[in-house]
Amino acid sequence: MLGAGVYVTRDIQKACKYPLGVSNSKRRVLKVRVDVGKVKIIDQQDHPMQKTWHTEHGYDTAWVPPGVDMVESNRQENCVYDPKRIKVMEVMKVNKNTISRYRHLQSGVTPEDSHVYVMYHGTSKQIAVKIQRNGFKPSKDGMLGAGSRHPKSH
Repeated sequence: MLGAGVYVTRDIQKACKYPLGVSNSKRRVLKVRVDVGKVKIIDQQDHPMQKTWHTEHGYDTAWVPPGVDMVESNRQENCVYDPKRIKVMEVMKVNKNTISRYRHLQSGVTPEDSHVYVMYHGTSKQIAVKIQRNGFKPSKDGMLGAGSRHPKSH
């Protein structure tokens, strides 16, 4: 959708659903601090900057608001180009307590440039360990354009 990058969300319920096709017992949610830098709102399919927001326009993060039919879940999503802007704070098991404990976050509020936000990244137990050890890995391309993303996670 937005090309390569690290996909994170302020919606913990969304993060808890990733990776798809994996049981909850094997899922983990990374609670992360994200310095969003300069943010571009991508609010429609085929947006002129949908995949060039970073490479051609210098934005650090692309944000898809909830309710704009850009993603299947219709929930908000962020793509952060540089994984160095993301710091893992905690690795959480996916269960009812995980979701209810953090339900207060307002995922529909537009992120402001140069702010730091707590966000979430859903992944598998094995990938969570790799991310903790080595950080997120860059990829050549993805749903939002060039950036970084760890395989089989969100």
